[in-house]
Amino acid sequence: MGAASCWAFADSLFSCPTFAGAHALVREGTCVWAPLGGGSTDLDAADGADRFSQDGFTYQLGMQLLTEAAVALSTAGAAVLDLAGWQWLPGGRCMGRVEIHRANPAGRDLAVGDIHGHFSRLEAALESVGFDPAVDRLFSVGDLVDRGPESEQVLAWLARPWFHAVRGNHDDYAIRFARGNPVDADNYRQNGGGWFLALPEGRQQEIGAALELLPIALEVETAHGPVGLVHADCPLPDWRMLCDRLENPESRRAAGELEDQCIWSRRRIEEQDLAPVTGVQAVVVGHTPLRQAVALGNVYHIDTAGWLPQGRFTLLDLATLQPADGGPVLVIPPEPGRAV
Repeated sequence: MGAASCWAFADSLFSCPTFAGAHALVREGTCVWAPLGGGSTDLDAADGADRFSQDGFTYQLGMQLLTEAAVALSTAGAAVLDLAGWQWLPGGRCMGRVEIHRANPAGRDLAVGDIHGHFSRLEAALESVGFDPAVDRLFSVGDLVDRGPESEQVLAWLARPWFHAVRGNHDDYAIRFARGNPVDADNYRQNGGGWFLALPEGRQQEIGAALELLPIALEVETAHGPVGLVHADCPLPDWRMLCDRLENPESRRAAGELEDQCIWSRRRIEEQDLAPVTGVQAVVVGHTPLRQAVALGNVYHIDTAGWLPQGRFTLLDLATLQPADGGPVLVIPPEPGRAV
């Protein structure tokens, strides 16, 4: 057997593609399979002659070691399986800090700001722009829960194949509380977490585990180049640098600090920083409620407080970087001389 055939055979044993279709991720699972065989032989004598019978069996047994591992795209454009940024979770599942989605040629890719437990309002907004779950996809910048009356519906939404989200600071609150990490319960309640505190412990664990699977950063391919999503800000000047440091942190402490900046920082909008993030067509964030969507350089802030009575959900078309309902985006261009 030639070398190429050997590698193909090995790959067939250890690679388990998992998704296909318009909602597919660039992912694969890793499996190990092994044959198990055996047999038995019976001897007896009849009519003066020795006789025997032989039975055999073969089974294929295996296990999936890693489910839905992200395939990162190298700078050369080749697909490589990068396991460094994944953390093992109970039950053999794993969590990645960066998630990459292929282009969606069949429909639209829309991004929405903070949801905060107002999924009925979000459904109404999607209906108003003709969202078709058969071909369209919706990407959330996080903060799926807290403050709204429908936060517990988050599990149903995360199960929808066309809905994808990054982790927000409110999602992180629930994760840390479910883990048993120190959380100021009074502060959590004041910021909309009372619904979670009132849940039975088992339900808290279930929701916390689901939210823990959310990536910190998400990238969507479009016809004009990749668009990145994080909850609050891209704290580094280059998107590829951010993804690399999230997936390959120097230390656990460095990873925690960078993740906190991604889900908590308001530095860019507070300082009106117009410097573009390189290596990506645009970055879409939420976290800071605004009266209208604002683009600082190529960073689009789209939390227009759809979770408040006077607010609305901005649904940004990632292909055009314009709201699907034709609403305005206040675009403040990059500083002169600085290219996106």
